[in-house]
Amino acid sequence: MAIARINGGMLQANLERNGNNISIDAAAYFDVNNYRLGVNNLSPQYTLDITGNAHVGNLYIKANTITTDPGYKLNL
Repeated sequence: MAIARINGGMLQANLERNGNNISIDAAAYFDVNNYRLGVNNLSPQYTLDITGNAHVGNLYIKANTITTDPGYKLNL
């Protein structure tokens, strides 16, 4: 099933469109041309580019420290 492109103005006040790219309150940025998502980042350089702390599955990334949930072993 294909999803048609939305033409004209965006429906919500917190959505902004820059060409094909979309941002939501500067908290999420979808770089459609390069297939990138920025979280708290309006210029993502990677497929998923997060500015700030992150919790991904069992991993917690805070500043320069990576930790895991209790009982989960991190193999690097």
